[in-house]
Amino acid sequence: MLESFATILNQGLAYIVPMIVLLGLLIFVHELGHFLAAKYYKVRVETFSLGFGPKILKFVHSGTVYCISALPLGGYVKMYGDEPGKDIPAELKRQSYLHKPVGQRIVIALAGPLMNLFFAFLLFGCIAYVGDKALAPQVGEIALNSEAFAVGFRPYDEVKTINGEPIESWDEVASIIEASGEQNLKFRIERLNEMLSLEVTPPLRNNDNLFSTADKIGKIKGLHSNLHMPIVGVYPDGAFARAGLQTGDRIVAINGEEVKWFKDLQPMVIESLFNGVGQATLKVNRFSDFRKNKDFEEFEVVLSAGDFVDQKLDIFVPENVIAEVQEDTPAARAGLQRLDQIKSINGNPILSFDDIVKNVSQYQPGQEPLTIEVLRDGKMQEFEMTPKMNSLEGRYGETENRFTIGVIPTLFVAPKSYLWASSSAGEIFSRALRDTWHWSKVTILSFVRILQNRVSSKNVSGIISIGQVAQKSWDIGLNAFLKMMAIISINLFILNLLPIPILDGGHLMLFTLEAIKGAPLSLRKIEVAQQVGFLIILFLMAFALFNDFSRIFGA
Repeated sequence: MLESFATILNQGLAYIVPMIVLLGLLIFVHELGHFLAAKYYKVRVETFSLGFGPKILKFVHSGTVYCISALPLGGYVKMYGDEPGKDIPAELKRQSYLHKPVGQRIVIALAGPLMNLFFAFLLFGCIAYVGDKALAPQVGEIALNSEAFAVGFRPYDEVKTINGEPIESWDEVASIIEASGEQNLKFRIERLNEMLSLEVTPPLRNNDNLFSTADKIGKIKGLHSNLHMPIVGVYPDGAFARAGLQTGDRIVAINGEEVKWFKDLQPMVIESLFNGVGQATLKVNRFSDFRKNKDFEEFEVVLSAGDFVDQKLDIFVPENVIAEVQEDTPAARAGLQRLDQIKSINGNPILSFDDIVKNVSQYQPGQEPLTIEVLRDGKMQEFEMTPKMNSLEGRYGETENRFTIGVIPTLFVAPKSYLWASSSAGEIFSRALRDTWHWSKVTILSFVRILQNRVSSKNVSGIISIGQVAQKSWDIGLNAFLKMMAIISINLFILNLLPIPILDGGHLMLFTLEAIKGAPLSLRKIEVAQQVGFLIILFLMAFALFNDFSRIFGA
């Protein structure tokens, strides 16, 4: 327990600078919106504060105290006459917030959240100008038995145009396919330095994206942009095995040149062996636990041209190889082991880990146990096991119930990406607008899905999680940090518009009721509303903090 608290303390110190920069800017922008709107309507601003509590730094200008306060969990703009029921001299009512017309008060309350939205738009514009990492419009390593392969796509196809429109990223490919269910699409693709045409009609299927409003979308099963990492499967009697490699090893460099994907291994090794120096020095990482990326042994092996009878490498993509067998599971009890290669389930050939998931999840209670054929140390072995129903957490925190046997794959994937920078002001504006709208929609749908209990409430995060993502994005680089700031700014925009008293949305709700009624609400009703709002916010903050600590301690 003491070690956990020490870890939290050390992490907290690392989070301080990124978190102060991120929250400080977002709070400043939000309060600046209120401040500018108040000044525009000639409301006297008494205090502009970043943070709450005791004032650390302050100065006074034109009657306004500008300060930084001790608790950096928000900020406020204190306006003259913003306390209901307080007597205001007649000659000062023109400077009083609550004595302004209700329409002006609505604008002042709305200005803070809108400033966060506008700030997110500016940040996305900066990212578009500098350039953001985008997925290349290249087909990944699709399975031979997939629908994508059957309709004509092949691994590493590069999509150039769809229906004559140029394509720059994989996200564009996916978006067009989703919007074109049961519609004919004309693809222009580059394959092995040749230009080809391909016509495809994506079937209309149920949409499993919780952050989309569409019930059905176009979808081509098996089509994706994922490329296998250079983790190898090794045949027992091959040259790679004789050189000391094992299934599950990751080749990180060949003759000092980094290897990014499995598809690059063969051309790089062959170039070194037969067209280059006659040998290939491989830097290899061997993992004792695939789930812990940092725990590995690093070594080198040397291959010579004489090790091969032809220019074909005796390695394979270990898609159906087991990385780990979980304890107390059907697989563990049946005797499956790490690095077993699953060849078939009930006679159905297994070509990928998706095939394993599909065959196991289709098991029905009362059926005979599954018969699983495994290749181990060059020999076929047969095992029987009955899958177990498990509640798994999906990518959105939702609960998914399905049968499993308790194995983890060796397979790791990473799409090809590039730096996508906009070349014109129009394109910058368009991308900034698109990204702002996208993340606004995702944020709103996140709240809705949590209320519907379709996304786990464990996704509600507090100040510790904000510090973590601030620090991680800070370490990655400026673009990642700006994007995270833009996304959180949109979250603040949406959150502050919730109709909870003491939030801007609560003020907007009260002012709207006043406009409808034609007179201010009673002081008592306002006080009760504010007390209820305070309790709601206190509960949400405590719940978010509880989730943060649960994630840290693994509760």
